[in-house]
Amino acid sequence: MRLDPLETCHPLTGAVRAITPSLLSETYLSPRTTWDADRLSALADAPWSSSLLAAPEATRSALESGLVRVMRATRRLDPEEIDVEAMPEGRARTHLGALRALWRELDGALPEDLAPVAHALRCEAGDALEPLPLLDPGACAFADPIETALAERLADHHGLAAEEIRRAQAARRPSLTGEVHGALGRLQRGLAEGGAAPVARDAGVQVYGQRGPVEEADFAAAMIARMLDDGTVDRPRDIGLLAPADGPWLGRLADRLSEAGIPLSGAPETPATRDAAGEAMTALLHVLRSPGAAVALAGLLTSPLMPWPREIGDRMVREVMERGWSGAASQLDGPAEDLLRQLRRPAESPAQLMAKLAAVAEALPPGEAADAFRQRLNGLRPLATGEDLDWPALLARAE
Repeated sequence: MRLDPLETCHPLTGAVRAITPSLLSETYLSPRTTWDADRLSALADAPWSSSLLAAPEATRSALESGLVRVMRATRRLDPEEIDVEAMPEGRARTHLGALRALWRELDGALPEDLAPVAHALRCEAGDALEPLPLLDPGACAFADPIETALAERLADHHGLAAEEIRRAQAARRPSLTGEVHGALGRLQRGLAEGGAAPVARDAGVQVYGQRGPVEEADFAAAMIARMLDDGTVDRPRDIGLLAPADGPWLGRLADRLSEAGIPLSGAPETPATRDAAGEAMTALLHVLRSPGAAVALAGLLTSPLMPWPREIGDRMVREVMERGWSGAASQLDGPAEDLLRQLRRPAESPAQLMAKLAAVAEALPPGEAADAFRQRLNGLRPLATGEDLDWPALLARAE
């Protein structure tokens, strides 16, 4: 890891090096620390408790990433810097408060790349084994608070490199203001020039957050249709889309635009192949392990294998996310009703799990994807023996 954009120049050799956690550790003799990611699940009654039961590895990974971002948003790597009480009541305050409580539970433990930073911040200039004069003390426009605090501390300890060295190094750096024409160039220059004068807010750049691919595709199609209707653009070819190279996402976007009568060009001729059977089986195992696994349930309800139209699946997901139950689901009958009945309670034994999976397979519409699902089911049978369910092994086989 590099603590971007901090660099140092040795006063005798002239060697330029990036400031990294390993360099800080060697310079300030940082004590060795141990970061145990398994401890991230220690906090009881956290907002992510049900997710930990459904997908422990993925949830711990997301928790670690979120906690590290919170840590880097402080200036002393101290959980007491986080003033949750100043935030309004809501989901953001609840989750941030839980992350702060989790950080406190770790008893000062920090990830390996942040522990040397915390140690250096506590040291005095005389503790350093070698000088680390900085080439550029100015904080990067995208530096997080802990990087800014470290830059200030190192400047206090070691000062700056010689003026001629800093000028020569600055001349070697590529320009951040490339000559790109049009709106993209204007946007790039605004991002690169941290000292640019502020401008009045307008509609030149707008950012929207949607819940998932379904809502993103719907929203993009609606925005394009509105732009054409109100005359913002004259032709569909005047609109450009930056979309992920994801087959299912592009397919859904193409369908939405087609329904709106808007042609889509430039998409890959051969979209990525989707393992619908594997996705459905993995989501189904998560749901049968913990019916409260909302993300897994959403993925299952919108799976192309399900015995209902995609529009019904999208509607059920929205209703479940908003109200915790679905009116559309209660109106289904036949195989669809039989399938949903299997999802209401978790599987408590291998025999019960196999029975539920077999009932789901029976309810699927016939086709290649359903046959592939049944093959996945047969592959799970050797793991569903005895009295206990080995969920990690089952999920690994399903994937």
